[in-house]
Parts: sequence; C-alpha cells; structure tokens
Amino acid sequence: MIAGNTAIIAHIGFPTHTFKSPMIDNPYFEHAGVDAVVVRRDANLNPFPHSSNPSSR
Repeated sequence: MIAGNTAIIAHIGFPTHTFKSPMIDNPYFEHAGVDAVVVRRDANLNPFPHSSNPSSR
C-alpha cells in the first residue's frame, strides 16, 4: 500500500507495456517490508504524435 513516505521508483521508457519490473519488484518489496513501489511511465518523445511522416509523401 502506498503511504505518505513510500518511495516511488519510475521505470521510464517507450513502449512500457513490456516492462516486467513492477510485477517482479512490487511483490518483493511488499514481502520484504520495503516501503517502495515501481511504476511504469511512458516516455514517448515524439513531439507530433498525430502528424504524418513527411518522407512518406
């Protein structure tokens, strides 16, 4: 459970749907009594995600 002093570890990248760290680390942290959680954060750096590729025209 996340409390006021919980350390939040951001696993940043793109794409993030393949990241397994939260599924592995969070149960371990809970079992070991570590007040921390791992969260996935998407870091898609495309400034124009809905624009078409000019080179494909």
